[in-house]
Amino acid sequence: MSQILEVENNNKLIFFIDEDVPLLKKIGQLLADTYPDYQIMAMPDLKTAEKTLLEKKPQVIITSLNFNDGSTIIPFLQSLKESESTKMISLIVSGTRRELEQKQSALSELEADLLPKAITIPNLKSVVDSALEKANSLSADTIILQTGEHLFLEGDQSDAIYILKSGELQVYKKIDGQQVELALINQQQMLGEMALIDHSLRSASIIATATSQVLKLHLGDIEKYIEEQPFWMRMLVHTLSTRVRESNQKLLKR
Repeated sequence: MSQILEVENNNKLIFFIDEDVPLLKKIGQLLADTYPDYQIMAMPDLKTAEKTLLEKKPQVIITSLNFNDGSTIIPFLQSLKESESTKMISLIVSGTRRELEQKQSALSELEADLLPKAITIPNLKSVVDSALEKANSLSADTIILQTGEHLFLEGDQSDAIYILKSGELQVYKKIDGQQVELALINQQQMLGEMALIDHSLRSASIIATATSQVLKLHLGDIEKYIEEQPFWMRMLVHTLSTRVRESNQKLLKR
């Protein structure tokens, strides 16, 4: 039966996947000593890692490239990268230099850091430091809203922005005691984006009109991250222009 070696620290996580159990223990303890703010979870097979990922989200995954049954980690990592809520997990793949060179193209597409098996301890720390910095550039949580549940209310503090992954949300304001719909959102779109601009109180309420899955992106690190990611700026500009247009159309109909 597979076992998970856990070196308890706090609530931040690093996954370490390798079939070499003595190596798991050695590097796992080294990581725990080097990164005392992180909980190290060392696992000897992919099945254990996949199961654990359903319950826990690490900041970094360090994994062997190849396994004894002839499989590689690449399909697992590709599946992981396709999940919107786990895109910010930093990946470190270890193997012989020849193995890493053979899969360099696929690993490059996954934006994985390469870690040769013969790497020295100082270099290991350098690679992990870089991966942690990348992973912590954006903090995101997934929220499930049932029909009738609010994401936030008008007047709430602005401490995050959101992205709708699935479902449907209604944006509304109270005007002269009446609830006025400003927008009905059922496509991937940024929400609460004005918080990123002026950190003001929420200017409208958002309620789920169907079971919805939403990413919560914490403010603070977002401002730094958005500067490095043109995708976010395009989404922000598109969302702002769409929101203004829809709000104006709603108010003109009153």
